[in-house]
Amino acid sequence: MATNPNGYPNQVRSYTAEVDLVSTVAADNINSLQQEIVALETALGTALTTNPLTSTFSGTWSTATTNWNTIGDRLLNIEAGLVNGVSNAPYVLKTGGSTVTSASNVGLTLRMGAGSLNLMETYSASNSLGFNIDQTGTPKVGTNNVLYVNSADYASLVGSISSASGIGGAAIPKSAFTAAYQLLYSTGAGTYTTLSIGTSGQYLTIGASAPQWTTLPNYLLASTLTTNGDLHYYNSGNTRLPIGSSGQVLTVVSGLPAWQTPSSAFVSTTNGTVSTASTSSGVVRNIWTSTSSPTSGQGADGDVWLVYV
Repeated sequence: MATNPNGYPNQVRSYTAEVDLVSTVAADNINSLQQEIVALETALGTALTTNPLTSTFSGTWSTATTNWNTIGDRLLNIEAGLVNGVSNAPYVLKTGGSTVTSASNVGLTLRMGAGSLNLMETYSASNSLGFNIDQTGTPKVGTNNVLYVNSADYASLVGSISSASGIGGAAIPKSAFTAAYQLLYSTGAGTYTTLSIGTSGQYLTIGASAPQWTTLPNYLLASTLTTNGDLHYYNSGNTRLPIGSSGQVLTVVSGLPAWQTPSSAFVSTTNGTVSTASTSSGVVRNIWTSTSSPTSGQGADGDVWLVYV
């Protein structure tokens, strides 16, 4: 910029008012005015350098100097910083990355005037409303109020908890249990006690007046039976007796049930004629039919006689 030692921009030149028909006007009067005009135009900038009336929003923010050739140059530097963003700038960048540091002032104040719009809103990449502050200054997530101490929602929740606590005053405390796997049962109106865990294999049953753990006898299990006709009996455990063969009878052998073929003789028939089955004592010995001739006095024809000897 051209220097003007006696005037702008170094200082404001002083003038003495001239009086018509009294003052003598010298060339310096006109020259000094011309110098001020040139100094102003040079300081502001021109179309040949930087026109202060034209904004280009171009360039890069620079802090390398605090002295500019023209006011236009300085304005363009400010515009470049405002539009393109500057790290550690004294304003919040729309492109992000700004940090507000305050030692003695409020970092940021949002105050609603007339209206009902939110003071602040945040959005996800899918444009879903996230954290926001409504016109009353109430923080929300979406449309739901954020719960904080002394808020209306907080007071409502505390009231509900207090009410539930009063109802739960008669509840059974966790301290009622003193060991693992205990069971809790009532002993009467408003009273209770615990039942300790039983031993392996025991079953929960009802005693004379209360539940208890009981060792049950070794009952015969239905799964022991596998075939039609099986019998179930106890022999120090579940025991299966398979069905016998045709003609066998159920008897006892060595104190246990068993199927066996009978050893005693039985009467057999052949073509209608009864034959002697055995000659041993107490077994059928002689049988007569109507075709036989019984001894006199032993009966009439058609009678069947069994003679035991």
